[in-house]
Amino acid sequence: MKKRTKKCVILLSGGLDSSVVLSICNQLKYEIYAISFNYKQRHAKELNLAKWQAKKHNVKSHKIFTIDLYGGSALTDDIKVPENKDVASIPKTIPVTYVAGRNLIFLSIAAGYSAARLSKLMGDAPVIRTMPNLPAAIGRGVSGICPGPHASDDHLAHAQDFMSRAGSTVTVDSEDKLDRVTAVAGSGPGYVFEIARAYAEAAMKQGFTEDEAREMVLGTIGGAIAMASEPGAPSLEELRNSVTSKAGTTAAGLDALNGDGGLSTRLHDTLQAAYDRAVELR
Repeated sequence: MKKRTKKCVILLSGGLDSSVVLSICNQLKYEIYAISFNYKQRHAKELNLAKWQAKKHNVKSHKIFTIDLYGGSALTDDIKVPENKDVASIPKTIPVTYVAGRNLIFLSIAAGYSAARLSKLMGDAPVIRTMPNLPAAIGRGVSGICPGPHASDDHLAHAQDFMSRAGSTVTVDSEDKLDRVTAVAGSGPGYVFEIARAYAEAAMKQGFTEDEAREMVLGTIGGAIAMASEPGAPSLEELRNSVTSKAGTTAAGLDALNGDGGLSTRLHDTLQAAYDRAVELR
């Protein structure tokens, strides 16, 4: 039998999409390395099917990771799955069968699999590790890129061109630096959403409705970011000072926010915790 020289990694759920990809890659004579996840779902049908498919399609290596991050879904908890509903009766809310963030976390964990480790697993194949963040879905992401030990300049250029279609890219020369990009940018949208959520919650306590608070907070954050992103814009410190008159309302608010350096310390601790976890996953 002719040796398979092309290699690929597939996130194999056992569902329709990944099964089709697996079949196609097998037909194209790829040497396949599969990764699956046990996220404490209530049944093992898909995982069992993934194992069967891996064997059927001569997968070189099939790794299964167990994670316990989810709750509140009919797929993970003892919640009844809705049945026999017509379209008109389906509520316009997130269904109970939805597992929030599942695929994003799967991708993040797969991205945490080090380039050197993947390259070794696949017989010293050229591997480039990337870490996109959530806004890549709308073309506004920040993606870290790190070439593995056997990746050429051409491989890197191709990866940079590909990922630039999802936003900006940051190329680093070590796995450690990519883990730091993950802590800052990869996980960053989560920090921003949490800050915005707390900001809006505080606005609601000032007497505004949820819609009013959301509109003001997101508009304020969006406008400030757009202003700071303008070509030739002043430094962030200068921009902050430009809106902070002595003994004014902004000065009073900033003193409460970070007068004792508590916010700066909390953000440092946040990035450090994310980086430490990225290293553990690697």
